[in-house]
Amino acid sequence: LTADLLDLAATARPGTVDLIIEQAEAEASRIWATASVPGSFDDLRARVALARDIDPYDARAWLLLGVIDMWQGQHDSAAALMHEAIALNPSFSPAYAQLGTCYILSGEPGDGIRTIHTALRLTPQDNKNFHRFGQLALANIMLENYDEAVNSANSALARRPGYSFGH
Repeated sequence: LTADLLDLAATARPGTVDLIIEQAEAEASRIWATASVPGSFDDLRARVALARDIDPYDARAWLLLGVIDMWQGQHDSAAALMHEAIALNPSFSPAYAQLGTCYILSGEPGDGIRTIHTALRLTPQDNKNFHRFGQLALANIMLENYDEAVNSANSALARRPGYSFGH
């Protein structure tokens, strides 16, 4: 339904930054939720880069580019893009959350924990906090803080009982 509405909006107002970003976010969410990695991220990246080029002050495009790079294992590039998103919008909680994940995947769990805690402080009621707590659990396992890892996993499951990573 969301994709249909976005396609309808694209017909009415093609090329608008908000629409390009909303479509890209919907596609990225679908990829993440279904764990279906496309053969190439080139098309998605090109669309998001177009949105960034049209409006370089929209932090969402910078973040999405960073997420795409992170998914492809390009952590240095991803972190730089996410830092740019934060510089443009210092209250952009998703950028802190994704940067924290990027740090964790880069083997820097302490930095990841600090950054994710910033995201949680900015939006304590975000519906994606279950994932953030799951990332905190992983980072704490990496640091051998097992009690804290269990607490974080329990916090993830309290927010999304079926979250497999929390289990």
